[in-house]
Amino acid sequence: ASHAYLVAGDLHDIGKMGSYHLTAFSVGEVDGHRYAALKAADACLKRRSAGRLLHAPKIPAFLDDYAFLLSGCLALLEATGQGRWLMEAQGLASDLEKHFWDASGWGFFFTADDHEKLIARTKHPGDNAIPSGNSVAAEALVRLSSLTGDRKWREMGEKTLKVFAPFFARQPRGFGEML
Repeated sequence: ASHAYLVAGDLHDIGKMGSYHLTAFSVGEVDGHRYAALKAADACLKRRSAGRLLHAPKIPAFLDDYAFLLSGCLALLEATGQGRWLMEAQGLASDLEKHFWDASGWGFFFTADDHEKLIARTKHPGDNAIPSGNSVAAEALVRLSSLTGDRKWREMGEKTLKVFAPFFARQPRGFGEML
């Protein structure tokens, strides 16, 4: 039953689930949590169209989906030591850079550059009960940089933090994950 829930959930939910299961595995060393995290990540990574992640059938993935799955892959790498998860994380980071990164204003847009046309492409910096895609992406990219030595990922993470820094002083409670 839990496996069906994981497969049916949104990608960012599965990415979070994978991280939670891995935390439970690390703390309690219960192998079932590790297995659940691996299955969740595999389900996410298989849900693709033309090489790109899908949020749901026929719906392209959003920033949050990529960011949470990237974070989940890094957690899997740390828990298993399997190089596959580093390769998956690097691929997801490359997709973030190519399709979501705002090179002129920094930070990440919520929708990809080839998403259906909207009135405006927005960026969501604030954290609520669920952290924003920008918060999770910034943290995951800094972690990826530490693992690979590639400064590009650290710079993108730091630029994401810098572009939203003016909001921190005005409303710090709205940026718990990013802070």
